[in-house]
Amino acid sequence: MRKKLFCALMSLSIMLSSGVAYAAEQKEFQDPVETVEPVEDLQTVVSSEKSVVEPLRAEVLDEVYEYDEETGSMVLVDQKVANDELLGAGEDLPKIDAPTNARWEQSTGNLLFNASENGTGKYYYAIYKEGMSEPVYRSSIQYNANNNTVERKMGLSEYALETMSTGRYYFTIYAMGNESYADSDVCKSDILDYQRPDRKLQAPFDLKWNNSIATWSLAENSAIAYKLQCKEEGSEEWTYAAAGFYHRGNSTVLRMDFTRDINKKGMYRFCIMALSNNIFEAVDSEWSDWSPEISSEDISGSVADELKGLLDNNAGADAILEALEKKDTEDLAVSIQTDQDTRDAMKEAEKRFAEQKGISVNTSVASDMSDKVTGGVSILGAAFNAGIDVRSMTLNITKPTQEKEVDKEQYKNVVQINMTLDGAADVQNLKVPVRITMPIPVGVEPHNLQILHYHNDGSYEAIWPHISGGTASFTLTSFSTFAFANKIEASDLPEDCPFSDVKKIPGNWKYESIKYVYLNGIMN
Repeated sequence: MRKKLFCALMSLSIMLSSGVAYAAEQKEFQDPVETVEPVEDLQTVVSSEKSVVEPLRAEVLDEVYEYDEETGSMVLVDQKVANDELLGAGEDLPKIDAPTNARWEQSTGNLLFNASENGTGKYYYAIYKEGMSEPVYRSSIQYNANNNTVERKMGLSEYALETMSTGRYYFTIYAMGNESYADSDVCKSDILDYQRPDRKLQAPFDLKWNNSIATWSLAENSAIAYKLQCKEEGSEEWTYAAAGFYHRGNSTVLRMDFTRDINKKGMYRFCIMALSNNIFEAVDSEWSDWSPEISSEDISGSVADELKGLLDNNAGADAILEALEKKDTEDLAVSIQTDQDTRDAMKEAEKRFAEQKGISVNTSVASDMSDKVTGGVSILGAAFNAGIDVRSMTLNITKPTQEKEVDKEQYKNVVQINMTLDGAADVQNLKVPVRITMPIPVGVEPHNLQILHYHNDGSYEAIWPHISGGTASFTLTSFSTFAFANKIEASDLPEDCPFSDVKKIPGNWKYESIKYVYLNGIMN
């Protein structure tokens, strides 16, 4: 008698290129790894279930499943798209040129390909074990769209490397489209004969802090992955602060600047993983032990006390500015970010400085942004950055003449704003960091708000602002175009979410991706 079947259909055919934890935390190291850029790379294969009554054969997207009586489940029997690549919609649009010459770097196991001539810089790739219809790993990678380098290189993240046992492998890659272009055709690589080594790299050791700079030692030359955690003042729970990894190369990285990630008053710690530069010689290390804990007050020092002392002794404007300029800019930024006493002292010091120098500071929101920024905007520290003989300074908030391309798979509710500080001696290298407090733009949610601070070369840093009510506060050392947006991996799964096997399990690689598809109504 035929049984009613409740079978799992939706699986590896649905691809999410989230890059959730890593993409936002791009880092510039003191010793950059050759010409390879930081990449976004996170496990993104997702499984889910859909109930189907009585079918012996079913089609889901481009895959065909049949019921297997021996296993009691639906199994994949046919694919309508070669190599299981689900190319983007937009068939009426012109295609981006396909990448070419996909190949394995035989000495290291890195993935190499030649970039599309008219691409957006974003590519989707999948790694297959020969003879298997499903990839062992798939993800996306974003390069600077203005990068003119023809040959591109990407290393395997620890997530990808975990999936690769001994065997023969190839990968497929295509350029991902946008509103103007459809995805490119697929380019297939040559074959890699891979013998998985037994040896693991030694975990990094001797983790230390030098103010907001993290340092450590590596037993072998390798790249790194990192995690930063914060225990906010008044809390006993360690929470996420930042995470990411740097592309494999030939340089040993022994330091990282966490200044932009230390934005709350409390304790901080980090850990590091050594990523193999050569997948034939060794696989990635275990995570290191956690570093010693450091207090944000240890980094910020006694800025507030020094400023209060100057004010109590009736110090003049030049003495106040000289004292601030002697401070390390990054340490001063941390102090302003995390310490209310420092901000209060800065406010009084700036007031005295501006009065003695005859400087006025104003803010202006352009009419084309008034529907997005509805409320007062304030800036702290602007007067200290005035040019010679400047008497009036204005923080201008306008609509960008050309918007930046923001990854829609990582961010939603995007509002882009251009900020300039008229009258500043150098808006790209402020003498004293400034603190901006402004209403959260209309259409952006307070929860999980990130501010993407773009640089002239197209790269960006992600700022987690301080949220209070409907306002966001953040500290800057330069001005440019900013994108206010919500990270898509948002909140915990609801209690009634059916995916109980991964719900709230720390470290489960499927968690963020399943949370994304559930909260966005893609799977139920």
